[in-house]
Formats: sequence, structure tokens, C-alpha cells
Amino acid sequence: MSAFNPLDTNALTKVFVNEMTSRLAVVLSEVDPATVEGPGLYALYYSGDFRSYEPVAEAGTGWPIYLGSALPSGSRTGRIRKVRKSPILDRLERHARSVASANNLEEGHFRARWFEVDEPFIILGEILLLRFYRPLWNSTVAGFGAKVVGEPRIGGRRSNWDTLHPGREGMGTARGATVAKIEEEVAKHLSEFPPNWSLTTPGSAHAASDT
Repeated sequence: MSAFNPLDTNALTKVFVNEMTSRLAVVLSEVDPATVEGPGLYALYYSGDFRSYEPVAEAGTGWPIYLGSALPSGSRTGRIRKVRKSPILDRLERHARSVASANNLEEGHFRARWFEVDEPFIILGEILLLRFYRPLWNSTVAGFGAKVVGEPRIGGRRSNWDTLHPGREGMGTARGATVAKIEEEVAKHLSEFPPNWSLTTPGSAHAASDT
């Protein structure tokens, strides 16, 4: 049996998974700004009745539909600026507006978890969590995390998320994949990465593959 390596990818993945799942899952639309601090990582969970997401809904807060990171403003350029609002809170509020604008999703069907992370480890944690969970909205139904622009992007291709969940304005006018095609891809994704793996064994399932 090999010696424990605290910097082993599987060991680090378990640290981030355990930290996320230890946090209280709060209804997205009811997040108290006073409870959200700093930059870090967050996850959204779905429990509604959208037919294509049934396996995700059944997993509830055991498996995220979306994962995100919130870096300090200016961190990528080394010019970090102090801001009044937590970067995590900013993301959660933006996502709540996106969900509210969709005509086939309900705000009350989403919960959120989050935790503050030292800046150098935010991207590392995001990568490890994404590899472990393979969240649907980070890949097959991409586009949820995009910022809503002021005016429609004439000719811009509509994302899979905005095609499947229409309602947001300014997110492209040109057709992308059809709803039927996206739903087919969703079924394939959930078949390949079903949201029912044990949370105690990072590295043995999704995290073991980079594909």
C-alpha cells in the first residue's frame, strides 16, 4: 500500500468535495447576502420537474447541475481591487436572474452551496470538482454562466442553455443546435456520467477520466 500523499490529485479532490458537501444548501433565490463572503467556489443543485434533468433532480443536493468559481476582481492581471460585494454573491445573484428569466425553470427548484477559498487554489478546486462531478450545465448544456449583454447579439449563436431554456434577452439570435439534439446529448451525458457515484471515492469514477 502506497504512502499517503496530501498533494495527490485524488486526495485533493476529496478535500474539495467534502468541503462543498459540508456546507448548507440554500434556496438560490433566498441566499442572504450577509452570509456570502469573499471569492471562492460554489455549486447549484436542481430538484425540479424538467423532464430531461430527472436523474439530476433525483440526486437533489447530492449532485450539482452547475459548478462555478468566483475570483477577485482583477486577479487575472495582478491588479486586485477591493469591492463591496462578494464575487461569489455576484455570481449567485446573476445566476438567480438567469433562472428566473427562463420560461421553463423555477427559482424555488434550485439550491446553492459555496465556500470561500484562498485565491491561488480557486482554479485548482474548480478543475478538480468539474472532473469529479461532470456537471451538465458546465458542458453539454453550456452557456448558463455567460453574462447577459445589453442588446441582442445580432447574428450571435444562441447557446445550448438559452435554446433549451429560452427567456434571457441579449443572448444571441442565430439558431444553434435544436432542442431535440440538445436533449439527445443530455441523455447521452447522463448515461455516461450518471449523478449517482459515491461522494467518498474521488478518483474512482468521473475524476479518473479526463475525457
